[in-house]
Amino acid sequence: MNEVRNSGDVWSLVKPAAGLLVLGVIGLALVGVFMGITSALISFASWVAIRVLPILAVGALFYWIARETGLLAKLRR
Repeated sequence: MNEVRNSGDVWSLVKPAAGLLVLGVIGLALVGVFMGITSALISFASWVAIRVLPILAVGALFYWIARETGLLAKLRR
C-alpha cells in the first residue's frame, strides 16, 4: 500500500471505489425496476379484485340459480 501511495498512482486507489459505486448504482436501478413491476402487478391485481371478480361472482350466482330452478334446462330446449 505504501508503494502505491509513494508512486503517486491515485487511479489504482480510486478504481475499486469507482467500481463499487457503479455496481451500487446498477443495483439501485434494478431495485427500482423491480419495485415498479411489483407495484404495477399489485395495482392490476387490486383492479381485478374490485372490477372483475364481483361481475364473475354475480354471473356465477345467476347461473347457479338458473340451473337449480330448472330455468337453464328450459332455455337450452
